[in-house]
Amino acid sequence: MADMTSTADAPRSPGRPRSIRADEAIIEATLDLLAEGSTIEALSIEAIATRAGVGKATIYRRWAGTGV
Repeated sequence: MADMTSTADAPRSPGRPRSIRADEAIIEATLDLLAEGSTIEALSIEAIATRAGVGKATIYRRWAGTGV
């Protein structure tokens, strides 16, 4: 199983800080989709990003091991 730990706390180069709100929205969107009956196999990065109101790249930057 892929490590689902966020990289938001990992050391990174200077720039705009990552939004904690985005992290929370992504996690909440994922849990909501699962609570509504989506299976793990049916989840997609696109569905999560749409529900969370973020771009797919935002998810991939935070959870690089998500090969969905």
